[in-house]
Amino acid sequence: MRADARWADTGVDIGMAATLHYADGRCAQMSCAMDAATHRYATIACTRGTIETEYLNHTSAQAGGHPYGYLPSRLRVRRGVFNTIPFEDLDAGTGSGFRFAVEAFARVVHARDVDAIGRAAAASLDIAATLEALAESARTGREVELQAVSPA
Repeated sequence: MRADARWADTGVDIGMAATLHYADGRCAQMSCAMDAATHRYATIACTRGTIETEYLNHTSAQAGGHPYGYLPSRLRVRRGVFNTIPFEDLDAGTGSGFRFAVEAFARVVHARDVDAIGRAAAASLDIAATLEALAESARTGREVELQAVSPA
């Protein structure tokens, strides 16, 4: 992986762009910035279609007027690879992201799904290792190879 950062006077990486290269030839690109307007979205393109989504912490069914300022989130899917195929708008749950997280955790506990807890723990370790490798690449200006942290 390779990351390039813009540094604030404090030494904090105020913005970063990165490219992750996977062993099977796929790649992912990402960027983040604390000195730019909020932009939280993802585009996932593959050989069978495209997904475009925002990821808001909290969502509402309508734009404007929510007492806590929640907004609708967009989720679109194109089932196919040609630009002549229209995107489908899909509805996502609306409400507090914190509540959704608590409800999901409660379902795991109720079901005694130890495997789900293990998968979440492994994903957390992988995310932390990826973030550290991105920081190293940004600090050194070199590509960094990341070894798998959790079992596949």
